[in-house]
Amino acid sequence: MDSHTMNSPLRSRKSPSGFSLMEALISLTIISFASSILLLSVESTLESTMDAQEQTIAAGIADQLIDEIMGQHWSDPDDPSNYYPTTLEASSIELSGIGRSIYDDTGDYAAYTANPPETPNGYKLGQVDSNGNTLTREFKARTSLMKLWREKVKVYYVDPDDLSLRVSDSTPTAFRAVEVLIYHQDGDGTWRHILSRKRIFSYIPS
Repeated sequence: MDSHTMNSPLRSRKSPSGFSLMEALISLTIISFASSILLLSVESTLESTMDAQEQTIAAGIADQLIDEIMGQHWSDPDDPSNYYPTTLEASSIELSGIGRSIYDDTGDYAAYTANPPETPNGYKLGQVDSNGNTLTREFKARTSLMKLWREKVKVYYVDPDDLSLRVSDSTPTAFRAVEVLIYHQDGDGTWRHILSRKRIFSYIPS
């Protein structure tokens, strides 16, 4: 046997390096699919965050207003014996005041609405503190943000036997409902209802 042949190293066939075209296409498909899932997850998270932010703002506006209303008299102090008036509304004098500054009973708030929401003294909400002092820029709510919000109030009598049933003002009862509704204006100009706060209360003269 040829010694040269015996001593020659065996030549091995090397595996080709890198990806084939098919492997590259499969990898791109997997990456694209994973990216789309990630984007959907991010979009869903952003929507959830925005919804939570809207709910928080709306709840703050509604709670503040309904607490204000519930702190008022049941009947007009200027006509205290008229416990169950057949019309729930603010008088022309009360409507002529600044904001809600001279509202003095719960019936005055019936059909009240404001855009943007206001303090009792007629200031735009988020611009002044509880004493009417202008907030510093760091603590002010953006005007462009607040003008997208609307508050609306309903005050009405309800059936004593079924407090979920509204009755006409012409047939007053000893039970009233106060309902505050908060809306947000979307980009297309439509007003979207965000939440409502409702309380039922009663007054029986002694």
